[in-house]
Amino acid sequence: MQGPATEQKRALVTGGTRSIGRAISYMLADRGYEVTATYRQTPGPPLRDARITTAALDVSHERFELQALSWDYDVLVNNAGIPGRVAPAQRTIEADWMHTIDVNLTGMWRMIAACLEHMQANSWGRI
Repeated sequence: MQGPATEQKRALVTGGTRSIGRAISYMLADRGYEVTATYRQTPGPPLRDARITTAALDVSHERFELQALSWDYDVLVNNAGIPGRVAPAQRTIEADWMHTIDVNLTGMWRMIAACLEHMQANSWGRI
């Protein structure tokens, strides 16, 4: 994965402190990226790599803290997601359905919208 040659490449991995997201965070750090790995409530086991920082970020909230992150990322990995409650449609509560959609779909869109300006300004970025 090539990136801007003139400066440190930065990557944002949502849900990046656990499971697959954790592995992606380490892989990007190994490839030379400065990584921000986000978590919703608890960060999971410590990420023991100076190239990886962690930040709390709930992608399901309409007004997530834009100030908490700099948003000058060259790579965005939209990894945050939840399984939602599994039930037949007639027993699914609309609030549960909407929360799953907010995290898994709208949350991805929010992250893209937040990162896109920097990527476009630099004529380089990966999502």
